[in-house]
Amino acid sequence: MYRLVWTRQFRRRVREFLRQHPDLIERFRNHIKIIEKNPIDAKLRPHLLKGALRGKCGLSLNYEYRFIIEIDQSEKSVIFHDIGSHDEDY
Repeated sequence: MYRLVWTRQFRRRVREFLRQHPDLIERFRNHIKIIEKNPIDAKLRPHLLKGALRGKCGLSLNYEYRFIIEIDQSEKSVIFHDIGSHDEDY
């Protein structure tokens, strides 16, 4: 199991995101459980990011929305940075 770390920015964005998309609350919860067990599970379509987000990883919530995370293997933790549409995040 990985330890989940939510940045202040991520907490704020999640509140706003789930308020705007109540239909995705259950999917969000399920994805958090998957990430806690294995943050690079193929169901999440993980991909390494480039440019300003280098060193971070994108995970799909659905076709339109993504998580931006950072995985610290030495600490076995996942740091959540952002959630939003592809265009907003990248």
